Amino acid sequence: MPLQPGMILENRYRVESLLGQGGMGAVYKAFDQRLRMAVALKENSLVTLDARAQFEREALTLARLHHSNLPTVTDHFITADGAVPGDDLHRGHQPGRSCWPAAVKRQPRC
Repeated sequence: MPLQPGMILENRYRVESLLGQGGMGAVYKAFDQRLRMAVALKENSLVTLDARAQFEREALTLARLHHSNLPTVTDHFITADGAVPGDDLHRGHQPGRSCWPAAVKRQPRC
């Protein structure tokens, strides 16, 4: 089931709209209620343990890299499939969504 506008993930990220999707997942416009800023929320639709591990490596790598052409990853988490938003969504090895939010980069004004 795709994320829906108004859903709150991790008691923090409010989904606003779908920005794009492909064979491996989707990217949503979201709002980080803790930092009070717009973020792009990447969702991985693959739920295998290998896919989850690769997704986490990607998030950890991007969080450490700083370049104008890369997203700035600020967090990553895995939700339980079918969990009610607002519940404790971080649960062991159950199938679920892998997500990482990234700070939205604004282009400098000329």
